[in-house]
Amino acid sequence: MKKHENEKSSFFSLLLKNQVIFACTVIIGTFFAINLLLEKFYNKYVFEPVFESTVNYVSAYIDEWQRTVQTFDVSYKLFAAQLLESVGKELEEDFNVSDEYLTDFINSQTDIERSLYLEKANWYLIDPDGIIQRTNYATDLFLDLSKAVPRYWQSQLSSMEKGQVLLENLSFEVRTNRPRIFVYKKLSNDWILEIGFSIKPVLVEKMWKNLNNIIESSKYIEEIRLYSVSFLPFGHSVKLDEHEMENFSKVQSERDYFVESIGDSMFKLYKNWIPLTDEGKIDWSSYSVHFTVRALILLNFKELALFKTQLIFIFSCAIVSAVLISVFINLRQFRRILLPIAKLLDRIEKFRNNPLAKEAPGKPESRIKEVYELERSFQEMQKSVVSQMISQKLANELLEQDLEKYKSEALIDSLTGLYNYRFLLRYRANLEDSQKRFVICFIDVDGLKDINDNYGHSVGDTVLKIIAEKLRAVIRKKDVALRIGGDEFAIIFDDADLNEAENVMRRIESALSDTKIDNVSGLKISISYGLAEGSVESQATFEEILKSADISMYRQKVSKKRD
Repeated sequence: MKKHENEKSSFFSLLLKNQVIFACTVIIGTFFAINLLLEKFYNKYVFEPVFESTVNYVSAYIDEWQRTVQTFDVSYKLFAAQLLESVGKELEEDFNVSDEYLTDFINSQTDIERSLYLEKANWYLIDPDGIIQRTNYATDLFLDLSKAVPRYWQSQLSSMEKGQVLLENLSFEVRTNRPRIFVYKKLSNDWILEIGFSIKPVLVEKMWKNLNNIIESSKYIEEIRLYSVSFLPFGHSVKLDEHEMENFSKVQSERDYFVESIGDSMFKLYKNWIPLTDEGKIDWSSYSVHFTVRALILLNFKELALFKTQLIFIFSCAIVSAVLISVFINLRQFRRILLPIAKLLDRIEKFRNNPLAKEAPGKPESRIKEVYELERSFQEMQKSVVSQMISQKLANELLEQDLEKYKSEALIDSLTGLYNYRFLLRYRANLEDSQKRFVICFIDVDGLKDINDNYGHSVGDTVLKIIAEKLRAVIRKKDVALRIGGDEFAIIFDDADLNEAENVMRRIESALSDTKIDNVSGLKISISYGLAEGSVESQATFEEILKSADISMYRQKVSKKRD
């Protein structure tokens, strides 16, 4: 029990422990909350706007560049249509003109040497079966278009009517990524005249220069790679792998883009810029498809991620500091509360050790109402207890004087040294005058007659003395043990209840059961007892209480005999 009491923690240590747990809980909870809230704030108000503005910045330029290309396309289509008509007219007049004549005629009309954008012009004469029979571009001579580009031949060229003109949009050649314009006219003899213009790479070079300027001026663009519709790289762009090609396919429309995170705040953005035809559709059937730009933008947001981390760190430090300051203030306030309580506990301890010590009680000093009331209540209790103890001390002194007087009147049993029955009769008056509760225990020695018969009266007398010694050794100083006569004893428990008396009797029984008499074997000392309680509230007389204890003892003795 004492060990358990020593292990109890003080209120301040428990409070400190709870404050630490509270602080840790708040700090951890706040840390996660800050991470969650700042993550949302960062994504909504920082990352997404910066991301969108960066993408829109690049998109705006590429859109503008495409509009420039489309304007360029429109202007050159008109020139190409006029040239197509002039050359077609020459062939209608004399289809067998020489190749040199056609080449010189076209060069004279285009003035390529002075042109800022035209690099060269090639012409082709395609027979009704789709085979190039004449051209100034030897590489394509005798190329069978019905086999090389069957879908385009069937859907566009072979179905042309006589005199019909087909003007293709500016596009980038699949194999070279160089800008080209192709125009077609079906002659009266069912042959097809094709003229193709190679455009100088000025547009592409200008685009790359401006894109490099965008990369250098942007904090977040690491690299911009451009590809044709067939995934061929423009300029110095690295070749796409299959995974990147699949990501381009995930873009559903021109306005959409697909973003792939590659870790460490790095992203790949996939976007397709596809100019539409006049009908609002994309034509994929020609040998050189309409100009489509596939852009892969490598974005680096490490700087923003660092900003987010710093923001989280600053907020976390602020919260941790606030919590620690709050805990410090709380502990300081509680120390102010506990200090008068500690002083009060010290006074209680001193009072418990020496209740009658002469010490000025003083006045309550605490400014806290509850502690003030606690100090005042203790002082009142202290005064009451001291008064009662002084009264009890005086009563005990009077009782001791009476006991000495009773002893002088031969109220002691000569064999055991305990008080006798005559003392009980006189002590009765003191019990009734004291107005205190008490318990009478009636005791009978088990089998004393048999002990006398079997072992002799000397052994029986020894048993009685042993019982008297055990009674004196176990009971309190204010309790009274008596030998009423023969094998009967009694104990008067002063200011006690039945439970306290029962505990004392059990210790007496235990002590007797372990007692042995020298040179006497096989003898066990046991007693039977009965308890009865008397108090001011009880209406029973002393004789009735004594009788009740006697009956209770008898019942115990009978019960033992049955067992």
